[in-house]
Amino acid sequence: MRKIAFIFCLFLLSCSEEKADTTVLIGQITKIESLANITLGQSDTIVVTFNGGTDGCAKADHLEATTTRFTITFKAYYNYPAHATICPENIPIHQLKYVFKPTSKGTYTYQSLDSDAASATKVN
Repeated sequence: MRKIAFIFCLFLLSCSEEKADTTVLIGQITKIESLANITLGQSDTIVVTFNGGTDGCAKADHLEATTTRFTITFKAYYNYPAHATICPENIPIHQLKYVFKPTSKGTYTYQSLDSDAASATKVN
């Protein structure tokens, strides 16, 4: 019975290690680009540029957007593979896109969480 319990524990440990194959971290947003003017019903593709990682093994992961009335605040995430071996010695610059379709007229501001980068779009 102990042998079965031991094997079961080993199985659980091996499964949990495989699920943790990357480490996800928040990058520093350096630039946000959007259209200056759009019409209601039109989509705006926002390009978020950010630094992420300390070497070339870092990869862009995803954007997180929080909307408060006419302001959209972004967090940009990057990841590292858990078993990276040799990585280029550069700080990667990543870009991710976010598509936004406004539901009302006004000026929408897109900003980074720390407000260091921002852009605005006027919806007519």
